[in-house]
Amino acid sequence: MCDFEEFIFTCGHSTFRLKSYCHFARNHPQHACRRVKKLRNCWDQGRPCDACAAEAEAAAAAEAERWRVMQMEMAMMAGMEQLDEKPPGLA
Repeated sequence: MCDFEEFIFTCGHSTFRLKSYCHFARNHPQHACRRVKKLRNCWDQGRPCDACAAEAEAAAAAEAERWRVMQMEMAMMAGMEQLDEKPPGLA
């Protein structure tokens, strides 16, 4: 029986890792095991998996970029409004 560990992430995903090969897999040329696979440990990670963390980081970067563009557009519009107004004293 090959031993495995499970890592459970806060995003709901989980991964399995081989902890040790069984006797039959150690002696097989390709380490193939056709026997029972036994789950030895389950570990709660307290963080999202790498894929979900990268996705959240990319979404945050995209939101920051949208915010920056919106701020620039608002500044440009405010500048145009100031140009449309005549300076005081020139009527």
